Amino acid sequence: MKLSSFSLNSVIVLAFTASFGKEFHRLTTCCVKKNFLLLVLNLLPINFIWCPLDAVLVAHNEDTLQALMDSLSRVSKLFSLDISLKKTVVFAQGVSQPPKVILNDSPLEVVQQFCYLGSTVTTNLSKYEELNITIGKAATTFGRLMKRAWNNPKLTWKTQILIYQACVLSVLLYGSETWTSYSGQEKKLSSFHLRCVCRIMNIKWQDKVSNVDVLSRTGISSFIEILNNRRRWWLGHVRRMSDKCFPKEILFGKLTSGARARGRPKLRFKDICKNTIIRFNINPISWEFKSSDRNTWQQLLQQGTSFFDRTRASHASQKEKVSDS
Repeated sequence: MKLSSFSLNSVIVLAFTASFGKEFHRLTTCCVKKNFLLLVLNLLPINFIWCPLDAVLVAHNEDTLQALMDSLSRVSKLFSLDISLKKTVVFAQGVSQPPKVILNDSPLEVVQQFCYLGSTVTTNLSKYEELNITIGKAATTFGRLMKRAWNNPKLTWKTQILIYQACVLSVLLYGSETWTSYSGQEKKLSSFHLRCVCRIMNIKWQDKVSNVDVLSRTGISSFIEILNNRRRWWLGHVRRMSDKCFPKEILFGKLTSGARARGRPKLRFKDICKNTIIRFNINPISWEFKSSDRNTWQQLLQQGTSFFDRTRASHASQKEKVSDS
């Protein structure tokens, strides 16, 4: 198991994995708050039990990170914990030179990207690498089901669509609620989604079937609609969280200092959420009040989905009329 995190400005992030010894079991909490490491253990003498632990150390400079690593290594030995050198890496952002952190007289590897539970984080916080990896994983899953699902004459196309939604689309949409994706990236994902659906329905480009007709035949939503629905669901979920929850602090928090670089500002997750809400005919000013009630928010999501479907269908029909003329 691995864990990664990222930071802004000149913050160094260390991701590591530690595993239990035979004498102790069940680590309750391991977290870093400021420059202090809190380690809480439930000591249960269970033999032949191995449990992995993922944790992150965060520091603003190399010396502080090295001090934290030394303290953690010393405390781990007291509790018979082993820190894996192979799975312990340093992830740095906004530094001119890569940091040098030592663990047990061995330098730790400095990486440019790190994967945690299917999500890839890079030093420049770009989504291109993660989306390429995600599409590759979904394509691999789709190819493995070629013989048993897509080329199986005993399965109807409705069953095949359900298999696609459960096995392939879930891989493609993993972690998409928090994506800060540009329109070009969404089009790339949408093209893969339509290509898979056409393969299942045995529709070729020579048949000259529009994307709207392909989706209407299968009854499956477009990728943009699915992606926006997941974002709106996540927005309502975070809004109803307690004010002390970390995701809500990140979503509604603001930086106290600092300035953006010259040029066009980078797209923020808040900008994506605002565009999604407007696209589905939801007032961006009153959405916080309406999302506080779960039932009201679900009704708005259904109404917004219907509005988006009608708008998309009308745009597609107008485009076909223009192309025919």
